[in-house]
Amino acid sequence: MTHQTAKRIAKIVDDHWTSYRKNLKRCRKDASEDNIHDLRTGIRRLIAVIQLLDVLMPTKGLRKIRKTLKYQLDGFDQLRDTQVMLMTLAPDCHKLPALQSCVAALQQREATLLAQAPTVIAHIHNRKVGKVLKRAARHLKKSANSGQWLQRLVSLVEAGYQRLDDRYQAIDAANPDSLHQLRIAVKKQRYLLSAASPLLTRAPTQQIETLKNYQDVLGEIQNSAVLMSQLEAFFDEQLPPAIDAHYRQIHAGLIEGFWQQKDAIARSDEHNDGR
Repeated sequence: MTHQTAKRIAKIVDDHWTSYRKNLKRCRKDASEDNIHDLRTGIRRLIAVIQLLDVLMPTKGLRKIRKTLKYQLDGFDQLRDTQVMLMTLAPDCHKLPALQSCVAALQQREATLLAQAPTVIAHIHNRKVGKVLKRAARHLKKSANSGQWLQRLVSLVEAGYQRLDDRYQAIDAANPDSLHQLRIAVKKQRYLLSAASPLLTRAPTQQIETLKNYQDVLGEIQNSAVLMSQLEAFFDEQLPPAIDAHYRQIHAGLIEGFWQQKDAIARSDEHNDGR
């Protein structure tokens, strides 16, 4: 690794760390839906950068702060799911009046979670995260003459594609969790490629865009599955027939659409590995 490459990696880390801190600061001033969304995205990107750094230049504490950030991310899951369900259900109340009580309950839950959000955000402390990242930056500078970083980067990207291949081969129409696992692998690879992009000889722009589109399709299926589960729970497993038929039809359409385009994730020999 040349000193120039070490500086590029350090800049990637610093840029994502700075962006994350700005997003967190905005959330502390105003825990709005948009600001929380940006914070969640920033956390995911920072986790991907830390994963990249841990492989290129392992440093004590990196895996621990990844867990810390993942815990922060999980803290907003319920709010995110509630807001996604409201976006889907609220517009349908006029044609499915039986939804009104469910939507009212979700709106109350959203209000409660938004009221709790400032407290959740106030308990986010990142002193240790910052210390570990600074330590990693020093480690980079000291190890700037190491020639192993490129092979480590290639291996990391290849491992991600292999994980995608494995999850893709394992998808089963009768097993919804197999699609969920594929979605997670797609999301991780997308964020990894985005983080590694400045270090690659050719930016994997097309691969990142393909993964983004694929993640969106799988995300809609996951959101639909969560919605159906929540509706069944709200109505005590006795969904009104009109509601049941409507959302089952939508879910079936999403699944059908996925199977029609699922081969888009099939691994291409043209993906960029940075060599």
